[in-house]
Amino acid sequence: MDEREAEALYDSGKKPTVDKLLDEDAQIKALKEKIASLSADSTNSSKPPSSDGPAVERKKKKRSPRHPGGQKGHKGHKRQLLPVEQMNHVYDYYPQSCHRCHKTLDPHSHQEPSEPLRHQTFELPVMKPIKTEYRLHALQCTCGYINRAPLPREVSKSSFGPRLHAAISYLTSVHRGTRRGAL
Repeated sequence: MDEREAEALYDSGKKPTVDKLLDEDAQIKALKEKIASLSADSTNSSKPPSSDGPAVERKKKKRSPRHPGGQKGHKGHKRQLLPVEQMNHVYDYYPQSCHRCHKTLDPHSHQEPSEPLRHQTFELPVMKPIKTEYRLHALQCTCGYINRAPLPREVSKSSFGPRLHAAISYLTSVHRGTRRGAL
């Protein structure tokens, strides 16, 4: 209700104004009761379910007539196989013997009735650190002074290279790991 409507109601007399106020008050009370009942139940408020106590009964979900998992006729979602040319290794396996009569099977003398089932796996390569040792030799001059070769400028004084420093920084900052745990 805006100001113009409120003034029109006031000008209409005592009886219509009182009726409208009583109607609005009844609506406010009904809404307050609804809010109280909704906020008492954790299923539709910000309260955790553990605050409900043992007396609160949970609504039971209706049991679906469908079986769990993909339904008949449903197009499955699976990773597309890569072409054989893109694989690093391809291994062929053949059955050794017949599961029914137990005769020995040989791929050269027995017919293959269909294309083989293909199963592809992916793995990260083994990471091996590149370990480098710099030997700083010393030579003694004829004057008796011992001269030691300096470490080249491009070699860090740290025991770790820039890529390892970057990996440690990533693990400790993004994944919040400890430096000791990252090493």
